[in-house]
Amino acid sequence: MTYIFDKSIHLQLSADENLGKKGEILVKLLQEVFERIVEPYSLHLVIDYDIRKPRSRRLDFNAKNLQKIYDLLLKGEIIELHIRDYYEDPSKHKQFFKVDDPEDHERPKYVLPNFALGLNCRDVDPRFEADQQLGLHPYSVFSFSLTERLFNGVIPEKVQEQFITLFKKIAIGINATNGFISFGSSVGAPRGNTIFEMVYRISPDRHFKLTDFLRGYFWLNLLTSTHISKLGGLDTIKNTAPCSVVEEITIDRQPAVILQLTPDINNYNNSNLKQLRDFLVPVLPIPENPNKDGLKSFMREKSPQLVDRLVESID
Repeated sequence: MTYIFDKSIHLQLSADENLGKKGEILVKLLQEVFERIVEPYSLHLVIDYDIRKPRSRRLDFNAKNLQKIYDLLLKGEIIELHIRDYYEDPSKHKQFFKVDDPEDHERPKYVLPNFALGLNCRDVDPRFEADQQLGLHPYSVFSFSLTERLFNGVIPEKVQEQFITLFKKIAIGINATNGFISFGSSVGAPRGNTIFEMVYRISPDRHFKLTDFLRGYFWLNLLTSTHISKLGGLDTIKNTAPCSVVEEITIDRQPAVILQLTPDINNYNNSNLKQLRDFLVPVLPIPENPNKDGLKSFMREKSPQLVDRLVESID
């Protein structure tokens, strides 16, 4: 079977807040995501979720089951929520379990779903306090993505605008400390590392705090108070950031900044990205002595499969 890695427009926001206590806000945000991002397309979605009880559940995506999810969120019981589509023929999924078909082995398979959403409320997880006591930095995530296949490879301006609007609303709603919008081989999921973190073999729960560092450099990036300070303050950022848009917003009564690299997510090059990367160095969690052999190995073995923008030097 041939696996095809294409690209998705992908939004991710992270927070140190107790999202388990923000059920009403999460429900409103999810409803808006479904209205703006899901309803315009004919997608066969399923819902996977974890609650405090020791097993995950799977549901069809419909109004009745969504209400069940909303009720659980309002009660603060959901640990993880993952909603995605089956991008193969849904008739081959009996009760959402795949039925083996010899034809599946003959045709290409797209790795990325058309739509995916991930929500992680780490404070609901029984391991949350134990992780904190171990010196880890558990964090919560709200993310979703749409594949370029829905748009013949070019993300429409209207979709970009919807993602940016939702980015701001979610960031303010969950008091985000970190976030980005990218265009690559990433999907909405309740957890997982960015390609930048994979290259350097680091993760934000173990190696750095999201209030102090970013998770890489992307088409659109969120800076919060400590990031702003490390980059020289608001005026310095506004005057020197190599971005087409530098927008100040307020999150939890504190200034935050959105950096948008170019007007169009379909149109930026490695030179643009290198300038952004150089500007953001003070807030990138680059190890003091990165493993060059590991970096070379990752870039050589993994990058040909992934369609992601990265301008790290392996010299």
